[in-house]
Amino acid sequence: MGTAGAVSERRTGWTSAGWAALFWVTAALGTVAGFATWFWLYLASDVDNRRSADDFSHPNEGALSLGLPVVVVAHVIGFGLLLLTARRARRGRRSAWWFAAVALVTSSLVGMAALMPLTDGQLLMPYPLPFVP
Repeated sequence: MGTAGAVSERRTGWTSAGWAALFWVTAALGTVAGFATWFWLYLASDVDNRRSADDFSHPNEGALSLGLPVVVVAHVIGFGLLLLTARRARRGRRSAWWFAAVALVTSSLVGMAALMPLTDGQLLMPYPLPFVP
């Protein structure tokens, strides 16, 4: 009975069901992290817009200095965690890289898509804010 599972795992490329489950849980948690990262960028642009209103500087410059580094660092950390679990979960090194990359892009895009309804489809806070009577 144990050999049938081993043959199946060998055929699919996964080292074990436990490591595969850990990889997919890590990818699913990456969706939450992706949402939080994109939300941080949105909030950083809001902070910048409030500053721009005071000194008439160019809007969304601060989003690049406050928000973009957080987005980049979060994605690098996320890729590292996904690659670490994928290397344990997948038999092939190339396969692990592909699984980690696809999981990172997918979880980031799902997190971004989850944010869009909350921000009226805007990745950055619009400037100037629309007039609401």
